Amino acid sequence: IGNVAKEETDEFKLARMMIGHELENVERSGEDKTEEAPVKLSVKNITVRKKGQPPLLEDISFDIHAGEILGFAGVSGNGQQELCEAIYGGLKIDSGTIRLDNTEITDLPVTDRIRKGIGYVASDRYRYGMVMGMSLAENMLLKSSYMKKWVKGGFIRRKSLNDYTDEMIRKYSVKAQDHSDLAGSLSGGNQQKAVVAREVDMGSSLLIFDQPTRGLDLGAINYVHKTIMEEKEKGKAILLVSTELSEIFALSDRIAVLYKGKIMGIYRNDELTTEKIGLLMAGYDVEKEADQV
Repeated sequence: IGNVAKEETDEFKLARMMIGHELENVERSGEDKTEEAPVKLSVKNITVRKKGQPPLLEDISFDIHAGEILGFAGVSGNGQQELCEAIYGGLKIDSGTIRLDNTEITDLPVTDRIRKGIGYVASDRYRYGMVMGMSLAENMLLKSSYMKKWVKGGFIRRKSLNDYTDEMIRKYSVKAQDHSDLAGSLSGGNQQKAVVAREVDMGSSLLIFDQPTRGLDLGAINYVHKTIMEEKEKGKAILLVSTELSEIFALSDRIAVLYKGKIMGIYRNDELTTEKIGLLMAGYDVEKEADQV
């Protein structure tokens, strides 16, 4: 595409050269009034343990308000995936409660939680998000094959499903010919767009994003970020897990830090620095250290 001198360029110019068009500027507004909004998700004192092992999650409590993004930072493997699965229903909790829209969902199966309006973009789309040998339409059906909107008299309403998938392809700028393309034939970025399209549509109340931009190119990252911010503006509660601090700071209204299955603290975005969040991620209690000083 071209050669440029370092002093004559910047990140935006390089990004334009890499992806062929301008990146949209995605940033949260500086004014945060989400704490005045109603609570959508309330997690109280949940613990998950395996026999003979330290807890995977220990006494986790937090709320997410309507139109709020709560970002979870931490080194990978400190309970982030377990937290997402506990809320979604894929992992049984040993104690504690989970409430969505003021209704307890602690003991509901996954199918009922989906009906309640939870969308979940899992960290590994190859293992948990798609079946690569299936068409895009079949992948759109995966999470809702038991719902009446796609099934009538025991038969799949193919035309409705195909039309819906083609609409999602257009809406989310997925580079595919139509609903019949195999998921495995798409690039990683377009696969993720398809997963995000399905989960955003199903997640009418709560959206869980676990590492939503892992392994994506700049253009796809920008598109996913833009989608997350659009859903926030619609008043959905959003739980964002990312090991990329730049992503956490760019999108989150409040930031929680996980270390060995415990929350080290929950802070407003402007209360944290890279240094402070780094200490929390390493297990240091910065408030306690400050008091001792």
